[in-house]
Amino acid sequence: GLGVSASFNAQDLLHAEGAEVLELSLSGDAVSVHAAAESFRGIFFDAQAWRDSWDDYDEKLEKYNEKLEKHEKKLQEYLDQKKKENPSAEQESKEKKEAKIPARPKPPTKPQGKTAREDVLAAMDGKSLVRMEAQSFLAIQEAIALKNEFGLNLFLVGGGDAHLLASELADAQIPVVLSLSALQNDDFPQQSMLARWTTLNEQGVLVALSSGGRHKDLLSIAGQLIAQGAGVEEVWKALTTIPTEILRLSEDFGQVRVGQSGSLLLFEGSSPF
Repeated sequence: GLGVSASFNAQDLLHAEGAEVLELSLSGDAVSVHAAAESFRGIFFDAQAWRDSWDDYDEKLEKYNEKLEKHEKKLQEYLDQKKKENPSAEQESKEKKEAKIPARPKPPTKPQGKTAREDVLAAMDGKSLVRMEAQSFLAIQEAIALKNEFGLNLFLVGGGDAHLLASELADAQIPVVLSLSALQNDDFPQQSMLARWTTLNEQGVLVALSSGGRHKDLLSIAGQLIAQGAGVEEVWKALTTIPTEILRLSEDFGQVRVGQSGSLLLFEGSSPF
């Protein structure tokens, strides 16, 4: 589907910010992940073929217009010639059989009009972002392959096994939005949270933090990451400035400075964590 980043105005009403984001998901077992990845490839290839069909149509249309211009010229010459002639009835009947009106060229078939393929092409052209939900090693591998294959501006959400592919993610320049609450389940033990965070950062992956749906617990869970040894400044950036960089909103959001939008919270004590 399609999504868009949003902010709240002074009346606490949602306001769309930035470009649309194409949202995809690679989840489930290995078979499901592979099937979804192949389905996405089919969608991207279909969109490319549709664009190629328009390029082919434009080329055929140009040739058709040239042929049509020549046809109209020949037709006018034919009509002018017929006006000059004044044959007898017998000759006229004979000439009608012999003379042929120039055939009008057939126009090319026009491809389908505006479709959802345009949203896919926008992602392939880098005009919009791709948000890929991926947790497992295989899903993240497939996401990296799709990014490299189609040149997508892609970022991962979830990233449970992202640390196992940190080098590949850094090379592909794929940011990761780590879901903190997801890292607390049995598949991603809480004690490994710092190791995953550290590995990704050391490899040069741009890492943001999300609640994974538990919004009210975000600061509490982030505090657990700090308690394990993560730097406070780095965690703050992963909660504020880095998400806006990933979403291409850093010119207007993410920092406390003149000209930027934002909400300020005042906490008691030395740290909100």
